[in-house]
Amino acid sequence: MTLTTYFDAAALAWAQEAVREAQRRFPQICPNGIHWYTPERPETWTDDDYAMVCLCRWYFTQAQPIKSKGVSSYYLKHRIEEHFMVGDRGSYVHNGSCIVAAMAMDFPVTTKHFNRLNASIGISKRSIDHLEQFTEQVIEHPLARR
Repeated sequence: MTLTTYFDAAALAWAQEAVREAQRRFPQICPNGIHWYTPERPETWTDDDYAMVCLCRWYFTQAQPIKSKGVSSYYLKHRIEEHFMVGDRGSYVHNGSCIVAAMAMDFPVTTKHFNRLNASIGISKRSIDHLEQFTEQVIEHPLARR
């Protein structure tokens, strides 16, 4: 079962629009990050990438944005992967999908270096800690999938 089966057409359409909006700000954003490809080697977005944006959206709906410097998108993508199970295994999230979802959910997104993959996302550390505690409780639950 692929990640796209977990989202309906409206959610995937939302993700496609979120990608288009992100590309207005960062024209070279792709699934791997802000500046991954060159015009000679473009990266395209697939339905699975849009589904990853939707998965990240679920995470961001449970978090609080902050105005000050946040955390690395690469760090955050790993927290999201740990938070969700897809079928009987952990999820996978591209860095760019995390950035797009954060931007679409109005979290501050900044980058210091124009040619970097990662961004800083203004998300409350308290939110991340709360979501990690919830993840640990689920993993340690006797009914958790092994």
